[in-house]
Amino acid sequence: MDIRLMGLENPIFHTLHHMMDLAADESDKSNNVPSRNYVRDAKAMAATPADIKEYQNSYVFIIDMPDGVLTVTLEKLPPPEPKKPKTIEVKIA
Repeated sequence: MDIRLMGLENPIFHTLHHMMDLAADESDKSNNVPSRNYVRDAKAMAATPADIKEYQNSYVFIIDMPDGVLTVTLEKLPPPEPKKPKTIEVKIA
């Protein structure tokens, strides 16, 4: 809210208004900081062991979670086709 709209153009009010704007900006920045719970959970997930199995056409990740066993299957990508050599015609004049 702009205090000048209320007819308060005193330098003290201007300074207070500026300080309130700075405080609001600081509180907006603090919302970008991860919470303690998020950090704790991220560390727990990073420390969670996983079994990884490789099959002919896929990878399987098996993870023991608090809500049970999580199994993730990822299909392997086919190998890239080899690049065909380019043929360049050269004409001698």
